[in-house]
Amino acid sequence: MNLQNHYLATRRRQMNLFGREFTDIDAKASLVVLDAAMRATTEVKRGTGHSMMQVVSLGTGLGKSTSAFALIATLARLDPEFTAAYVVPTIRMAIEAQEGIELLLGEGSTVLWSSYHKHAGVDEAAAKAELGEVPTRRVNKADLTMSKIVIVTHRQMKHELETGRDEGTMAYMGIPRSVVFIDEHPDLLEVFSAKSSDMMRFHDKLVEVAPEHPWLPIIGDTAHRMASLMQSSGQSFRHTSLLSEDEGRIFEDDYGLNLWEVTNEDLSTERRQGELTQMRSIIAFLRAASRGNVFYSAGDFSFFAYQLHFQSSYPGFVLLDATSDILGHVTLHPHAHLLEAPKIDYANLELLHMPLPQGFRDVRQVIRMRAKGREYGEFIKSLVLANSVTGDKVLVVVHKDILTQELLTSSDDPMAPMDWEGRQVNTQHWGAGVGSNRFKDKTHIFMFGDFILPRHATIANAHGWSQDPLDDKELAKAEGRRLGGAVYAPLGRYRKPHQGYILRWTKQLAMRGTARQVDANGKCHPMKLFMTMDLELLLPNLSKLFPGARPPQLATSPKGTPEKPLKGRQGLIQLLMSTQQVSRIGADEVEQVTGITTSKLATVVEDLNDLIAPLGWRIVSAGELGLAGRMKYLIHDQREAELFRRAA
Repeated sequence: MNLQNHYLATRRRQMNLFGREFTDIDAKASLVVLDAAMRATTEVKRGTGHSMMQVVSLGTGLGKSTSAFALIATLARLDPEFTAAYVVPTIRMAIEAQEGIELLLGEGSTVLWSSYHKHAGVDEAAAKAELGEVPTRRVNKADLTMSKIVIVTHRQMKHELETGRDEGTMAYMGIPRSVVFIDEHPDLLEVFSAKSSDMMRFHDKLVEVAPEHPWLPIIGDTAHRMASLMQSSGQSFRHTSLLSEDEGRIFEDDYGLNLWEVTNEDLSTERRQGELTQMRSIIAFLRAASRGNVFYSAGDFSFFAYQLHFQSSYPGFVLLDATSDILGHVTLHPHAHLLEAPKIDYANLELLHMPLPQGFRDVRQVIRMRAKGREYGEFIKSLVLANSVTGDKVLVVVHKDILTQELLTSSDDPMAPMDWEGRQVNTQHWGAGVGSNRFKDKTHIFMFGDFILPRHATIANAHGWSQDPLDDKELAKAEGRRLGGAVYAPLGRYRKPHQGYILRWTKQLAMRGTARQVDANGKCHPMKLFMTMDLELLLPNLSKLFPGARPPQLATSPKGTPEKPLKGRQGLIQLLMSTQQVSRIGADEVEQVTGITTSKLATVVEDLNDLIAPLGWRIVSAGELGLAGRMKYLIHDQREAELFRRAA
């Protein structure tokens, strides 16, 4: 029996243990993971001298993690030389991974190391608060280097990549591991910020403690360069040269300096720790800037430097992330390879769009006034109630400040949902919940707003992952420009990572509910998803986010919501979304509703084709429909065909 047959047999046994049938879609997904792992192990055997990553973008519900568990167990049984690491974002997920692998390979067959599993110094109160218990399987960190199958967190892997130390994640007994699986997108790119005043303040503190320290001349010169480069040039982002690579090397040695002694001893321990963290950040900034990875942001009055911790010589990484193809950061890297993977069919996902009133569209402005914030919280609750019924299980996703400022009552515990007039409601904030299945029984997901990466971070990711140098001409495209509706985005190389970040988090948190479960035919379970995302961003990316999903319909507005009819482009899109039965609309009716004149309709439709086509509409002449006159019509081909079938 060859490897593939052994592996698929293990997957079948694994699924039987879960009480599930092993389907064709499970087999297809499993084979993609096998392909990626074999590519990785081949590169390890070749001894490729640089980092490489095989990227597997399997949708939530297709078993990417369980496939990896089964493959690790299969290879460990077949090959006595096989070694592997499994890397996850959280300690809770690390425990789940250990349980998943040992279910197939036997108890004690893996070693899990985390801050709650180390042999000494565990914060038991923190462990109990986070995990509900204190782990009893304690290990010495040194055991990682001598264990064939290890499980660690992203934080540990990043630490090894950053420092270059061999602590066991990528090597076993000094020999590169056969494969390293990374579950979920790792945050390997660090961004550091500094102002000239920060640099000079650090310089002056250092002078007091060590007036002859070798760092001082370079820190002082850098502070003066920063001050001179802050003069306005009319461009928001500019590449700068602050110090050379040779000058940066001096910060690799501390020359006996204890940074704690540089902090203000009159301050509390907590505030001194804050000073220490800031000084370390400045040193990291200087190291990154010396490599040319630095630019100035006029809007922030700050300089930003970035460093990607992916410069090791280990070539056996396999990334398992449901949205890596959407986000696109990792796939910018010259040594990352995205594998083709089966897609989930989202035909059972019902999409509904919730247009936000004008006063609630900028959450930053909303939270500045508490009265306005509470009004927004009340609107959120009323919209949920207007679009759900007693007994519905609901998850509400909002910006973190809405919850921390208590503008909306909250509960992130699925075992203790809130009761909103009979609805079982939980809340999550943007940026939380990646990889979580805690809310898999939620039938209604309401998403308010978007999660947008700051522009300086978009620039850093675009250049950090691609390894392309910064350039002023290209940086001019990083400024946000209005693309339509309320959508603002940078252009050039920055547009994809900017929008990819928004789409990635939308997909990640949308798939917290029942749609994360997939049937034997690769179709998601039924779920209603309510979104406020601007239609000029949502509609062109609909097939990328949710392949097979029907176009969105308009959600029910809460009673008392002032309804001002939209005009122009937005009015046309809303008209086509709200017309659920009609198969054709004349240009005269469009003009009456939207104000778009009959003579300009064709031009507007052509301009909006990326938005209108996903809704199923196109423009035709009266003659094409066999009608007299010169009138233009918008027709919905699917509905037209259905009417024809009924008439026949």
